[in-house]
Amino acid sequence: MPFALADFIGTTVLFLASVAFMMGTRLRAAALTIALFVLGSSLVENFAPVEAGSLSAFWRDLTLACAVLLSRSSLDSRGLAQADLGGTRRAQHLRHVRPRRVTPTEDASRPLRRHLGTLTRTAGSAREDPANIFAES
Repeated sequence: MPFALADFIGTTVLFLASVAFMMGTRLRAAALTIALFVLGSSLVENFAPVEAGSLSAFWRDLTLACAVLLSRSSLDSRGLAQADLGGTRRAQHLRHVRPRRVTPTEDASRPLRRHLGTLTRTAGSAREDPANIFAES
C-alpha cells in the first residue's frame, strides 16, 4: 500500500472515531478504536527505530489512550444513552414502568393506623383553642 493512501486512511479513521467519541455515538466502540489506534501507532512510531527519548512520547500516548478508556468506563448503560448527542436514543436502554393501582384496606390490627385515626378525630379540638396560633381563622 502506498504511503499516501495509508496516511489518508489512518487520518480518516482517527478523525471519524474522534467525532463519534465527542458526539457520544457508539461511545464504547469509538473509545476502544481511538485507544487501539493511538497505542498501535505510538508503538510503531516510538519503538520501530529505537532512539533515546522515545519512551517519554510513548508514555504520553499511553496516558491519552487510558484517559479515553476511563472517560467511557465510568458510565453505565443509561449514562451512555444520555451521553449520546447524535439523537439516536435506543429504547432498549429505557425500561417501561407499568404503574399498578394499590387500594389501602382498612386493617384495624395495625397500631399506626389506629394512632393516626385518633389524631384525626381529635384534630377538631385544636380549632377552638384560642391559644393555638396555627389554627385557621
